[in-house]
Amino acid sequence: METLNYEDLNNDLLWAHNNQVVKIMKDELDIYIKLNLKEDNHKLVVFSNGAIDPSKSKPPVFMRSKWHEDFNANCLYIDDRTVHYKQLRIGWGVGREERHFLKDYSEIAQQVTQALQIESQNVVYCGSSAGGFMSMYLATLHKGTTAVVNNPQCYVDRYDKVNVEKLYNKIFPNRSRDYIKKQYALRLSITSLFRKQKYVPKIYYIQNRLCETDMT
Repeated sequence: METLNYEDLNNDLLWAHNNQVVKIMKDELDIYIKLNLKEDNHKLVVFSNGAIDPSKSKPPVFMRSKWHEDFNANCLYIDDRTVHYKQLRIGWGVGREERHFLKDYSEIAQQVTQALQIESQNVVYCGSSAGGFMSMYLATLHKGTTAVVNNPQCYVDRYDKVNVEKLYNKIFPNRSRDYIKKQYALRLSITSLFRKQKYVPKIYYIQNRLCETDMT
């Protein structure tokens, strides 16, 4: 696996690592992506992960990476570095206490977009469940783009208690739930981000009402 520096990402370097998994070093953090680029194509779909099964897949994980042939678009898959810590199943891009990884993912996605000379209106962020939450978040930070999400969480704290508590205990040890909800509201609530940014992206929001956990 090749290691690239975030600052060096450009069109030639991306094409040199097409159809590969690469490790990107950004401010001393290793972030993993997979690229599937297509000749003379000026669209981009950016995929984020939902829950993983650590017993079946070891990070880095790139959900739906086999779908790239079905899209008339370049595809960028971003592994959530959050779940690398102590076998978390879901990370929502929360990161570490001192660093919000979703901001890093956004900067990488936007750097790739610029390097490939793709207009913002031709960028779609796609994901389901936790990946849907992250996709809405990334589209909000990347003005002019669109999110296509399936069964997304909008407020992490209201999701399945077991997985939320595990996340809080691993990422924010010795912090109370009330402290986490207040101090890190921008990481946990998509509507808090909308208010902070004073912006709501175009979102195609698909909800499967038969998926009881996500509906709740």
